[in-house]
Amino acid sequence: MSDNDLDASPAALLHPVVNSPPEYTELRQGVFVSDLHLFSSRSDGDRCLETLERYQEECQCIVLGGDVFDLRWSRLDGLTPTIGAAVDWIETLLERTGRSRILYLAGNHDCHPDFAAAMSSLASRYERLGWFEHALQIGDALFVHGDILHAGIHMDGLSSYRQKHHDKDAPHPLLHQFYDLAVGLRLHKAVARMSNSPKATCQRLQTLVKQLDTCVEAPVQRVFFGHTHVSIEGLELDNQAFFNPGALLKHTRHQPIEFELPPRH
Repeated sequence: MSDNDLDASPAALLHPVVNSPPEYTELRQGVFVSDLHLFSSRSDGDRCLETLERYQEECQCIVLGGDVFDLRWSRLDGLTPTIGAAVDWIETLLERTGRSRILYLAGNHDCHPDFAAAMSSLASRYERLGWFEHALQIGDALFVHGDILHAGIHMDGLSSYRQKHHDKDAPHPLLHQFYDLAVGLRLHKAVARMSNSPKATCQRLQTLVKQLDTCVEAPVQRVFFGHTHVSIEGLELDNQAFFNPGALLKHTRHQPIEFELPPRH
């Protein structure tokens, strides 16, 4: 099975998997973005393609850290059209970014099995595209979406947590209106900050990361994550640094995080 294939075995469904593909050893720099929530009315990500367009070098990568698309709160006409539009967006990103690798991690808003199947198929057609269900490690850098923070005290709860998201019915139009009102009042920003203190969030995430089967040859020194919608710029805990770009939502701060990777032998 290739790195881009989804492992549907019972063990994989219970235990999040860290991919550390050997072909990524040539990567030297990249950028991490997450939580664009494209196709939802709260997203402010219309110009994100233009932002990412400048990453076009052979040894660069663009890591999409989950919730790039909001499949549940999409304003498009249902799940199937939203998945089709998402695939088109990824193909456009591939066209505009030259030789860079595009590495996509699923989040809780874009983990639906139908979308996973579409992304797995797309990754089999494009060598530059990688699709990862749970986590990705490149050198000393670990990339996760971050919803493990809300999946219980053990990593085993992640699949169950995500299952609840993609099993929900599409929101009623009135809920969209209430959501738009909350965003207009900036309540989403206040809730994110009150419930996701940077230091407490990183301490909890550090504990959960220890449960992952990460690469022994390159111990994790940097953790890049999203999900909380609160930006973090290199908060250090016990020789590990934590980064979060925030969210590309209306009235919310989002800053793509550029990083460098040391040479690997």
